[in-house]
Amino acid sequence: MSVKTAKLDIKELLTSAGYTTNAFTSAECAAIFDKVTSLVTEGRSTSEAVPIAISICAPAKARSQAAGSFEADAVKGIKIRGGAYRWQDTKDGYFTVFDVPLFSELSEGTKGAPEPVNKGYLEGMVRTAQERYQLGNYCGRAFIGHHKDIELAPPTMAGYVLPNRVGLAKIENAAGEMVDSWTAFGNLKVNTATFEKIKHGDLPGTSVEVPWSKKRIAGLALLGSRPPHFEYPNLTLGDQVTEPASASFQAQDDPILKEDAMTFEEMMAKLNESFDVKLAKFQTEITAKFAAKADDKKADDKVSTEKVDPLPVEPTTKAKPEEDAKLSLDQAQIVAMFAERDAKIAGLEADNKAAKAAEEKRVAEQAKADRILKAEAELRGLIVSPDIKSQLAVFAHDEKMLGIYVATLKKTSQKAPPMSEADFAGTPVDASDPTVSKFSAMGPDAVEKAAKFAAQYREMKRLGWKVTSTEEDYVKFHLESTKLTA
Repeated sequence: MSVKTAKLDIKELLTSAGYTTNAFTSAECAAIFDKVTSLVTEGRSTSEAVPIAISICAPAKARSQAAGSFEADAVKGIKIRGGAYRWQDTKDGYFTVFDVPLFSELSEGTKGAPEPVNKGYLEGMVRTAQERYQLGNYCGRAFIGHHKDIELAPPTMAGYVLPNRVGLAKIENAAGEMVDSWTAFGNLKVNTATFEKIKHGDLPGTSVEVPWSKKRIAGLALLGSRPPHFEYPNLTLGDQVTEPASASFQAQDDPILKEDAMTFEEMMAKLNESFDVKLAKFQTEITAKFAAKADDKKADDKVSTEKVDPLPVEPTTKAKPEEDAKLSLDQAQIVAMFAERDAKIAGLEADNKAAKAAEEKRVAEQAKADRILKAEAELRGLIVSPDIKSQLAVFAHDEKMLGIYVATLKKTSQKAPPMSEADFAGTPVDASDPTVSKFSAMGPDAVEKAAKFAAQYREMKRLGWKVTSTEEDYVKFHLESTKLTA
């Protein structure tokens, strides 16, 4: 419990807000106290926290100002209740808004989730985002409105989003109850135009875009009138942060990341470092204590006037520091052995993770290549420029998007023309056709070929080819070229 919350008393809190403890049940008092403690820990003053807690934990007993006034939060811009998120001007044309809830637990099948989205799933999303940012210098985009399967223009760029921790947030469940739900939080870095829209209440909602196959938050849509799936507190601005370190969008400088965003290796290194420091401190203290005892013993021996022959216990007393030093050395060796073991385990886990990532990448690339080959097969026989065909690779990471793109090309592309006259099959012509029957005296083989040549001629004419000869001359010429004429 922090210093801020250690002195809280439910009776004093309710009295300061103009209530009495008799107005609430014991369960309501306990819930209000827990909520006030949470809000104060997050940086709220008690005068703000109490009415908010009452409106959440005992809404029927909240006064109008606490329960529904649009002027309850002292924020810049719009006067409306909301998250009142901390923010800072980073002096680069952007503003950082801190610790915004992004994505919460989902049951399998909800919003297309192929598996339950639980705390572990969300932690994996945050870990992926941090690794991509720290190692690859990439983070998700923030934009106004959602992307669509087929769109004339993409959503307006608003900035960037960086998930950084998993914590609890109040979410309405299917029964309409507000319950704690594991939630991924993150920082937003938005441009000036977007910041002004947030400031004036034009973008109160947020909604992530998640490619389920990649298990990560690809981007964040800032929403206006469209209600989001997760109804988090309105995206409003609270206190401005002035400390330089707090404004950084880099994970290692953000005060809200801390241990929640550490990798396994970083956490183990920190634990080992902490243990080593404590062990060294313990050894130093023990050595100092034994040295002090030895000095005290020498002093007692020097001033004593009643000292007799050395007792058998004295050699034992003098040897204790050496024995303790030996014991400390043994402890250090044991710690070193465990540290070596832990390092080997961490190395194996890292190798396994790298191998798994490489295999997943190989499988993904193979699947992408297979989808491209399938798409090219579907487009065979159509007039598709190389530039347009190269876009298949852009959409190939998402089978659904690629299917939509190919279907669009099939509807809008023309069929490729035949490469030669022989490729014009045309509609079969019967032997009784007037043009074909003129060659019946030449035998059945000639009639069969005459029908084929007549069909080619009519197909070329239908497709707009410039053929200068008549149909009869065309058939006669090709029959002669095959040496079937008399």
